[in-house]
Amino acid sequence: MRFRYSRWDGTQKLDELDAGDVLDALSDDLMNYGDLNAALQRFLRWGSPNMSGLEQLLKQLREARERELGRYNLDTTVEELRQKVQDVIDTERQGIERRLKEAAPEARKLLDRIARQRNDQLDRLPDDLGGRVKGLRNYEFVDDEARQKFEELMQKLQQQMLDQMFQGIKGSLQQMQGQDLSRVRDMVRELNKMLEQRMEGRTPDFNGFMQRFGDMFPPGINNLDDLLEHLQRQMAQMQSLMQSLSPEAREELRQMMDAILQDDSLRLELARLSGFMQAMMPPSELSERYPFFGED
Repeated sequence: MRFRYSRWDGTQKLDELDAGDVLDALSDDLMNYGDLNAALQRFLRWGSPNMSGLEQLLKQLREARERELGRYNLDTTVEELRQKVQDVIDTERQGIERRLKEAAPEARKLLDRIARQRNDQLDRLPDDLGGRVKGLRNYEFVDDEARQKFEELMQKLQQQMLDQMFQGIKGSLQQMQGQDLSRVRDMVRELNKMLEQRMEGRTPDFNGFMQRFGDMFPPGINNLDDLLEHLQRQMAQMQSLMQSLSPEAREELRQMMDAILQDDSLRLELARLSGFMQAMMPPSELSERYPFFGED
């Protein structure tokens, strides 16, 4: 998102000021102190019941800034993911306990042994987020609700991660199934093939690539250079987002992404793509930052 700023030219629309309201707001101050300039300064700073002064506007800006900082604080995002994973674990434990209470007497002994095994597995999950996700992927759930929560969380995170890499893909990542992930893998493999051909001095079949995968990219990509520029922007944004994390949160997120993206062939192709992009694009472009800062 970009914003354009320009000088005041009279075309900007502001709320109309009523002269009577302004004079009413100034009258008491002027009568008490008899200093018009000071009255105007105080009016500018504090405003009136019907008009905000600079102090109120600054307060609104501070509050808006804090909201935006919270929105883009990725450490908070990692903590939210950790809480969602913990909710899955809590739901599973509650489901195990419920199954034990509802079990018939003849099945209680077997269920009690299974419950101890499952609770022991949950107790031995690592503390870090990535380790917990990996452990739960290999865990056999007892409670259907906990299993569904975990599967939905993994699917959502997988979609978001790939969508961040290939922003603009239409539809396939929004309702990703196994065949959609396979198509993403095929697309990345063919893209790597084109980049390898270019680096070897050969002419890639860009038109053929777009005939197969053009629906996965936004409009306006007319040649391989356009495609590379688009991917470079996405990779730069992802790198900038990762750099904005604390080292601990960055490592947790990296481990979690590895656990989520268990398709080894896709992971390999993405690593190859990253290598090609670093070789073909200036380092300064790949490390472009997208800062978010401000002062009162």
